[in-house]
Amino acid sequence: MSTSVLSDKNRAALMSKAALLHNIAEIRRAGSGKQAFCAVVKANAYGHGAVDVARILEAHGVDMFAVATFEEAKELREAGIKTAILILGIVPLEQVVAAARQDVSITVHTVQYGLDVLHRLRDEKASCKVHIKLDTGMTRLGFATDKISLDNTCREIASLFSDSVLIPEGMFSHFAASEADEAFTALQIERFCLVKDRLTMLPFRYVHIANSGACRWNNDTFNLLRAGIVMYGGSPDPAKDTGLDLHPVMSVMARVVQIKTLKEEETVGYSRSETMPAGSKLAIVELGYADGVPRQLSSIGHFLIDGQKARIVGRVSMDRVALDVSSLDVKVGDWALFFGQQNGNMLTADEVALLAGTISYELFCRVASRVPRIWI
Repeated sequence: MSTSVLSDKNRAALMSKAALLHNIAEIRRAGSGKQAFCAVVKANAYGHGAVDVARILEAHGVDMFAVATFEEAKELREAGIKTAILILGIVPLEQVVAAARQDVSITVHTVQYGLDVLHRLRDEKASCKVHIKLDTGMTRLGFATDKISLDNTCREIASLFSDSVLIPEGMFSHFAASEADEAFTALQIERFCLVKDRLTMLPFRYVHIANSGACRWNNDTFNLLRAGIVMYGGSPDPAKDTGLDLHPVMSVMARVVQIKTLKEEETVGYSRSETMPAGSKLAIVELGYADGVPRQLSSIGHFLIDGQKARIVGRVSMDRVALDVSSLDVKVGDWALFFGQQNGNMLTADEVALLAGTISYELFCRVASRVPRIWI
């Protein structure tokens, strides 16, 4: 990616539309070709910018967007997004009518919540599309699907659709370890199907469970794929091969603003946690933990400068880091890549996250709003 658009910036996230569309095409290619596509854009599209991502993908025919909150759905609607939106989280009852009037689908996870929603809507003479959430093994939200609970769960779900207030648009669940545990994944599918097969009287348009870790499935039971991290070029499990040719959508970088050559041995940064010998050359770079660089990378992480590794020296501070460039040809004004791609050089978010003891999801979401997203 070129840095020519960054002449007035010291820090930036270059966003690649081409990479986003490539990843979508790769996910579609790997799937059955029969599934509708739900793009997960919650948490500001995993830090990539929900409105921008949604506008790009709406123009390329995705079937649905998934968000976590009503506020996220409202932001998309107010930005002019017309595509179907599903709120995966639980909408407060005070927001249910507003969600219905924005033509946003909501999640129902218990019979009591469903009844409360029904009464709210009925009082306002409104109706709303709902997706029933089944807990098939994640042990978070959803109706129980264990054998002891099965009969009661099916009765409870059926009882919610006695009139036209709640519209049964979908039924879904979420995998706990689709990328790593085939046996448990199979059990989750079995539990889902036991409920689905008893509720054939309900005209659910979508039944969905496949996430990024399962996007290569050709399972005819499910007709909607929810893709999140793989759209953005990350992996659900860096230790596992996705089998997809993914490109990074976001590349975070910052400018070298000073070069320091030490005349004598010196400590570097807060708490004097590292000592560098005389003759060491440091590049001071305008990106710190307030921008999304994990403090866990202090003294062990690295940036890329012109494709060469430059180790972080001392503590990551709020606004900047010091990099060891003793063996590199670096000048003020050069760009240091935190993660992503620059001029053919790659440092993936998965690699950086692994070193920091986290995952690329968190790394993407950590990139602060003060780091401008620039789409190219």
